[in-house]
Amino acid sequence: QRRVHGTLSECLFFFAMWIVFSLFLVAVHATYLQDVADAAVQKKIVPDVVSALNLSISLDFRFSSDAGVVSDPCTNTTKDMPSGFFTVDPLQDELIHPWTTKSPPSFNFIGAKPNMFYTLALTDPDAGAFAPYLHMLAVNIISQDVPGSYWIAPYFGPKPNDAPAHRYTFVLYEHATQIKVDAADQETLANPLLGRSGFSVPTFAKKYGLGNPVGIAWMMVQIDWYIPSMWKYYTEANFLPQSTRDLLKSYKILEGTCKVLQGKAR
Repeated sequence: QRRVHGTLSECLFFFAMWIVFSLFLVAVHATYLQDVADAAVQKKIVPDVVSALNLSISLDFRFSSDAGVVSDPCTNTTKDMPSGFFTVDPLQDELIHPWTTKSPPSFNFIGAKPNMFYTLALTDPDAGAFAPYLHMLAVNIISQDVPGSYWIAPYFGPKPNDAPAHRYTFVLYEHATQIKVDAADQETLANPLLGRSGFSVPTFAKKYGLGNPVGIAWMMVQIDWYIPSMWKYYTEANFLPQSTRDLLKSYKILEGTCKVLQGKAR
């Protein structure tokens, strides 16, 4: 009888400890989300990207890249690019380079509900004449399963072409039922590069009744030598309409990136 009583007491003790620890984790998560919300206002993510937040999910994005060599059209030479690993943390001001973020990240939605759908966007409010520029849009995500979701705009890595770091922002929406994106939006985003220019994520969210974001994170991405090689590629890419290539050339983005990087090198 004593053994049974002792076992019951031990079970109640560990159950109480589990409850206390669970409440502690909930409190820590809530504090983190409030810190993210405050930082979003400080960085002007609110209102430059979204007008309001309803945070309940923290976002964990991780990038990695191998070392490589890129052609530098600015000097007609090559540049060695280092390998890198980066975890997105909106509470840090760490600068990251586009070479590290050229491939899609792995990610986790901490606090996501298994019976809900999610829509994830990546946007750049600092893209100058192209702002806001949409870098990714996936709808109807279930349990972080992006391959099983509906890609409206596949991942297109950050490509800042000027000196100040850009605030590339991930925005997550939660919805109880799947959304069906209409043909007009699909057609707009089917136009490579320019179809994503001026695409407002909040306007999209309002149109499809997504409410305010439940998750948000951003990274400060600064120009590197990978960028000129990519802009040269796009201005010569045969898969783009000639009108798009001509427009890109008219903005003289390649010349601008060369000027910025050569100025930083001095």
